[in-house]
Amino acid sequence: MSIHDVVSGEPCPRCGCRDTRAVGTSEWFGRPQTRLECRHCGRTFNSLPDTAEEEREAGPVAYEGDPTRCTCPSCRTRNPPVYRTIRKGSVTVRYHRCTCGHRFRSEER
Repeated sequence: MSIHDVVSGEPCPRCGCRDTRAVGTSEWFGRPQTRLECRHCGRTFNSLPDTAEEEREAGPVAYEGDPTRCTCPSCRTRNPPVYRTIRKGSVTVRYHRCTCGHRFRSEER
């Protein structure tokens, strides 16, 4: 690697450097995790889960409001199972996987 190469890895939580290398893998709640090492300061840390991929799979927000009134947009099943919940400030985003196989997300403000 030359000094002119662009480094675009995950930022190190200690020094912020993006020059990292993978040193191992593991699972966290059934999700794959990559163990990274910063080439600048030597700290090891886990990669962040990729929520962007889940958002693409789930598509646009299908429901906003009370989560107990949520229905699947495909088959109209009430209260489909939630497989992941993320809080972004004052907004709670829930990712649903219905028994019909349809995936969607809902937001509660």
